[in-house]
Amino acid sequence: MITRALSRGGTVVIPAFAIDRTEVVLHELAALRGDGTLPRHVPVYVDSPMALAALDVYRDAVRAHSWPRAAPPPPDPARPRNAVVIVGFAAAGTRSRDLVDGARTLKMFGEYISVRAEDGEETASETLRDRIDDELGWTAVVPKSGEAVLVR
Repeated sequence: MITRALSRGGTVVIPAFAIDRTEVVLHELAALRGDGTLPRHVPVYVDSPMALAALDVYRDAVRAHSWPRAAPPPPDPARPRNAVVIVGFAAAGTRSRDLVDGARTLKMFGEYISVRAEDGEETASETLRDRIDDELGWTAVVPKSGEAVLVR
């Protein structure tokens, strides 16, 4: 999803409110940058005073590098350009949950904003399942949204 949005000249927003989640997201983005999936010219910003206070190393790295932006391709009005990547659990009643559930509009700053989003959940879930299997050797099952799961 990230590479598709960037190839369209879009911006990717990844809400990560928990300090530990911010660290995990930054670690994964660094891995993507390291293997060339995330181009070096793409800036990464963290907007969370609490996370930055706890992650001085990441804050200093973000501030120390100001990569130039490549000129984006002309936008195609028929296709969404940007992406919001929801990491972790999206609680009921939040904008994140609304996006996961396929909302077509969101109220932000007193205005209703049109949403033209693609759903990356199925491939993300499959990727996570495969990663758990490959790296940990555990059999993982990904339930469908809203499906009840019994954990023993």
